[in-house]
Amino acid sequence: MSNTSPAKTGHHSYISSIDGLRAVAVLLVLLFHLDLQFAHSGFIGVDAFFVISGFLITRNITQSVERGSFSFLDFYFRRAARLMPAVLTVVLLTLIGGYFFLSAQDYNRLGFSSFLSSISLSNIFFWTEAGYFAQASDTKPLLHTWSLAVEEQFYLVWPIFLFACLASGRKLLVISMAALGLLSFVAAVYFHRENPDMVFFLAPFRVFQFAIGGLISFLPAWKFRDRLSIIGILSVLSLFGLAAALPDDLSGFQHVVTVMLLPALLTGAFLFTAKSNVQERIFASPILKYLGERSYAIYLAHWPIIVYWNMATDYVLSPFEQAGLFVASVILGELLHQCVEKPFRLSRSASPARVLRTKFFLLAMAFMSGTLAMNVTYFNGFAKEGAANSQAISQGPLTASLGTDGVADQEGRCFMRPQDAPELYGVERCATAPVGKMPKVLVFGDSFAGDMYVALKGGFKAPYFGHYIIPGCPIESPSKVAANKNQCQAHYKNAYENVITKNRFDYVVLVANWTKVSDKDIVETKKYLESLGVKVVTVGLRPRFRERVPDILQKAGESNAARTRANVLVNQDFIKRADAMKISQGGADDYVDLMDLLCPETCDIETPNGDLIYRDDSHFTLKASSWVGREIRNSYPDLFNQSVSP
Repeated sequence: MSNTSPAKTGHHSYISSIDGLRAVAVLLVLLFHLDLQFAHSGFIGVDAFFVISGFLITRNITQSVERGSFSFLDFYFRRAARLMPAVLTVVLLTLIGGYFFLSAQDYNRLGFSSFLSSISLSNIFFWTEAGYFAQASDTKPLLHTWSLAVEEQFYLVWPIFLFACLASGRKLLVISMAALGLLSFVAAVYFHRENPDMVFFLAPFRVFQFAIGGLISFLPAWKFRDRLSIIGILSVLSLFGLAAALPDDLSGFQHVVTVMLLPALLTGAFLFTAKSNVQERIFASPILKYLGERSYAIYLAHWPIIVYWNMATDYVLSPFEQAGLFVASVILGELLHQCVEKPFRLSRSASPARVLRTKFFLLAMAFMSGTLAMNVTYFNGFAKEGAANSQAISQGPLTASLGTDGVADQEGRCFMRPQDAPELYGVERCATAPVGKMPKVLVFGDSFAGDMYVALKGGFKAPYFGHYIIPGCPIESPSKVAANKNQCQAHYKNAYENVITKNRFDYVVLVANWTKVSDKDIVETKKYLESLGVKVVTVGLRPRFRERVPDILQKAGESNAARTRANVLVNQDFIKRADAMKISQGGADDYVDLMDLLCPETCDIETPNGDLIYRDDSHFTLKASSWVGREIRNSYPDLFNQSVSP
């Protein structure tokens, strides 16, 4: 996302059309984050930035090494002077803003992510936070720094790779770069099936995008390249087309090829013809040139603004708000560019005094941002009061989902992590009923099934309740399970073929995040279980909020204000999916309309006894689980009273 000075920078010719390509990339990302439907996949702008960086850095370093003027120390210092002042400024301002907008828990996390953003490791932090119980992405004001961390890690390693290969000539370098890029691509395809978050956030799986840019830099300057300028124009149009048309449900090979490789190849195609006269005229136009030169600053500034605005309002942006946030991002990007980027930028002819001043300010800014971030994270600096219901906040996912069962004993047995081997499931403890206990019920699904197990067990005393919980794995249908391509499918395969059939359950209660499961898969799963002689009960969706409910209560200060804000922040996708399921079920007596119980008119966040219902954005607290179970029993008293086989 770095820029170069328009003219001649040292010995490297400036390609002005690349500013236009940067403008396109940052516009795609900005429009995506503003929730504009025609850019719903605008995140591919980040892929374009990676290819541009690979092209420019490979080109510049290669030329410097071959001239004998390359210095590792000089390169790293100039990269730091170019990138870090703006990052550190945004980190400091985001920390200050977070004090007013974030809950105590989120502010603590912001402190840690701020520190890691300052040392270019935030992508690793956000990867580790990307699990099922993670903080929502639109409450992480520095989430976008993951891509900067990837770039900076690339800048750290790539010069060493180039220098080592160039010792044996360009031919070896090109072959090695192509091989490294291919290895990165294959690894991305292989690991995306098991861990897509790792592929998204970590630098090794992005190397092939940088390598595409690097390889383009070695293509000869063919005389007829001007005649191919249409390629560059079509590439940009195709990037906008991809941003509008990419499907959301791709996985594995399809995802890596379509979402990661294709945008990189289109960007490479533009770079191949970037010097053509037509592209220079179109993509170096004043507006695109202006946005391109400020693309790094706009990228840094836009996401914290959007996050804090959403947290202060309702996460639903009107056209007026979208336009206002777009303008604000450009204005603040301009301020960051003029007041921070340009003063720290070093030309080849920079005086020793300016170089020394830059070093001093870099160290001072790093010290200030690092000190503030660590103070917030580890020393409870600028402490904020906790939420009124601290018990609800302190309950982790296992505790809240498993009730009074021992957490350590249950983990890896009834409450299976996706990465656990299915054989670790504790059949004796989790799915074996005492002799004579009737009927036998298995609560089955993702983490929503965890707190529902606690609810049903407390609400209905007579049946035996077993449970097979796989958080992060919405229910997979038997036909998909047969493929056995990922960890989730392996767990459901074990449940269908071993646990349910061999333990002769009378009922299976299906509970899941149904926004991630199609009606076709639900019908197929029910028919399969019914063919085994099992009665199926489906529990519908509960409300999900755009922020954690304890945080809403903490920031609101009292129950009525918190209830009002919580209802504004209900995720409408969950409401729509729940309404669709209610229609498709047609009033069936084996369907529990949980949304109807929890949101009869508005969605409350406290039980009649004043206990908080939700421990995060959707999972129940322990006390609320018992209350939900009683409400289900009162509304569906015959749910498990149908005749069963002796």
